[in-house]
Amino acid sequence: MRRTPQSAKAKSEKLKLQRAQNRGEDVEISKKSQLPKFSRSAYLDPKLGKKKKAAEKLESTWQGSSNQEYVDQNEVIDSWYWHRPIPTHAAIWSQDPDDQQLSCFRRPKWNYNMSKKELETNEVIQFKRWLKFNDEALDKLQKQDVGVYERNIEVWRQFWRTCEMSQVLLILIDIRLPTIHFTNSLKKHLDLLTEKQNKRVIYVFTKVDLVPDDTAACWEAWLKSQLSSTDQIVKLSTYQVVLGEQGKGRRKPFIKPESMVELLTAISTAHASLKSACENVPDVDFEDVAKEIRDRIDTTAHPNQPNASTNPDIDQGDTLNSSSKVAKRKARKLGRVQAENKKGGPKRKGFDVAFEEVGSPDDQEEQEEEQEQEHGDENANNERTEDDVLTIGLLGQPNVGKSSVINGLFGSSKVRASSTPGKTKHFQTLYLANKVRLADCPGLIWPSTTPRWAQVLGSTVPISQERQPSRIVYEIGQRMPLENILPLAPESVLQKDEKEDKRTWREGMVRTSRREDSNTKTLEILERYSIRAGYMTAKAGRPDVNRASNFILRQITTSQFKWAYLPNGIELMDNSNGIYIVDNNSVAETQNDTSEEEDDEVESDESAAEEPQEESEAPADRNVRSAFELLNVDEGVDEGNSDD
Repeated sequence: MRRTPQSAKAKSEKLKLQRAQNRGEDVEISKKSQLPKFSRSAYLDPKLGKKKKAAEKLESTWQGSSNQEYVDQNEVIDSWYWHRPIPTHAAIWSQDPDDQQLSCFRRPKWNYNMSKKELETNEVIQFKRWLKFNDEALDKLQKQDVGVYERNIEVWRQFWRTCEMSQVLLILIDIRLPTIHFTNSLKKHLDLLTEKQNKRVIYVFTKVDLVPDDTAACWEAWLKSQLSSTDQIVKLSTYQVVLGEQGKGRRKPFIKPESMVELLTAISTAHASLKSACENVPDVDFEDVAKEIRDRIDTTAHPNQPNASTNPDIDQGDTLNSSSKVAKRKARKLGRVQAENKKGGPKRKGFDVAFEEVGSPDDQEEQEEEQEQEHGDENANNERTEDDVLTIGLLGQPNVGKSSVINGLFGSSKVRASSTPGKTKHFQTLYLANKVRLADCPGLIWPSTTPRWAQVLGSTVPISQERQPSRIVYEIGQRMPLENILPLAPESVLQKDEKEDKRTWREGMVRTSRREDSNTKTLEILERYSIRAGYMTAKAGRPDVNRASNFILRQITTSQFKWAYLPNGIELMDNSNGIYIVDNNSVAETQNDTSEEEDDEVESDESAAEEPQEESEAPADRNVRSAFELLNVDEGVDEGNSDD
C-alpha cells in the first residue's frame, strides 16, 4: 500500500495528537486521517479510556524540582566529594523535625443533606487551603532539599475511608529509618482518631530481618519514648527467601510463628479495650482466628493435588472433579466440546465422550452438595453487616510493607506487592477470618521536613521520578562507603589530565610533592562503575552517569545492600562504614579469597626464584605481548611443531 505524502507540520500535529491520546485526554478528531492506523490508544476504546483516567486519578502527585535547580546541580556535579573516612556520627539520625505546624488533611465536615457535587466541591476547596497552609509553613522554615508530601486529594479520600471503616489501625513503620515514617503530623492525626472516633492503634515495625537485633531494640526504645504506656508495638519480618529455579533466591510471603502470635495478641488486646468502651464491637474468638490462619498456611504450604498419572487408583471422573489446574482445564474443554456438539458444530478429534458420561451419579450428588455449601457461604457473607465484622486497617507510607503483611497473614499472595512505591492504587478489603476483615490502604507520604534524598533512601518516592539521581547517590555516599561496596573498573580506565607542577623552588627549600586528597570524587566513582557495567551513552560513547546512579539506587532500595540508621543519643565506637551493615559471611568469603590470592602470589614468587638465572637476565620485553600476538599464540605453536 502506498504511503500518502505528508508535510512536516501535519506530521508534528499527528504526533501531538497521538501522544495526547496515549495520555488519555479527550481529543476532538476532525478527520479520519488523523487517526493512527495501528494505535492502541485509549481514545479508540472508550472503556479503556475510562479505566486509564480512573487509574491516573489515584496516582500520587507532589511538587517536583524546578528546571533551574536541575541546571544548577548539573554545573556543580564535578565538585562533589565524599569525605573519607566516614565520621562516626553519620550512622546516627540527628535531624530534629521542625514540622510542628504541618498536619495531615482531615476530612471536612459534612451531612447527609449535601449532594455529591456539593460534598466534593467543599473537599476540594478545603484541600487547596490546606496545601497553601503547608507550603507557607515550609517556606518559613527556609530549609534546602525539603522532601515532598501527598498532593492528590483522591489518595487522601482512600485514607479517610480506611480510617472510617476500621476499628483497629496498624501503623506500619520501616525499622531502618522510623523517623521519616512516624512524623509529627501523623502523630497528631492519630491522637484525634483515638480521642474523637474511639480507634485503637498498634504500631508495627516491618523489615526487621534486614537490621541487627541491637538496632531493632534501640528503635523500639525510641518509639516507646514517643508514645504512651498503653500503646502496643509489634515487630514483623514478612518475607522468607526460598531457593528457586537455577539456584536463584525467591521471596515468599512468610511471618514467623512467634511474630504472628505477638500480632494476634496485640489485636486481641485492642479488641478487648474496644469491647469495654463500646457495645457495638462484635465478639471475636481469636483462638479460632489463630487456628484458621494456621490451617490456611499449612494448606498453602502443602497443597493436596491428586494426579491420575501417579496414582492408578484415581479414575478419570475423580480427576476431573479434583482441584488441580489440569483437571479444571480438561473439564472446561469438555464443556466447550459439549456445547459445540449441541449446536451441530464439527466434532473435535479425541473428544467424543459426552460431558454427562464423565462423572458417576455419586459424583453428581457430591457436586450438588458442594454447590449448596458454596451458596450457603455466599449467603452468609452477604448477610454480614458492619456491626458483625472487626475491621483492621493498615496505614503507612509507600513501600513500607502493607501488602506484604497481608500476604504473610494469608501465607500466599493475595494482593499485589512490589518494591516500586505506589503499587496499591485503591483500598481493598479481605476477610482474614469469619468476623475479621483487613483493609489495605494505598501508601501516602505524610507532610514533614524530611530531605528528599532520605525519602528516596527509604523507598517512599519512586526512583524513576528523580531528575538527577546522581545527587541522591552523592548524599548516600556521604554516609555509606559505596566505593568499597560497588564493583568498579580500575582507575587507569579514566583519562585524567595530569597538571604540571608550576611551583617555584628557591635555594634552601625542600622540594615536596603535592598532597593527595583523601576524599573521593563522586563523579569518578560513577564513571568507573559505568565502565564496569557497560553503561555508555549512545552517540558520544561516554560513561552514562545517570543510568549508573539509577541502578545503584535500585540496588540500595531493594535491600541488596543492607543499611540502617540509629536513633539520636546512641554513643558509638569508631565506625568507618556509616549506615552500611557489613555481612559477616561476605567478609569471611572475601578474606578467604584474599588469603588464597596471597598464597598463590607466594608460590609464584618461589617458583620464579627457582628458575635459572639466564631466563631472569632475558629482556623484559619478552613477557610483554600485544593483543595481536596473543591471538596468534596457537599458530606459533603449530609452526614450531611442524618444524620439528
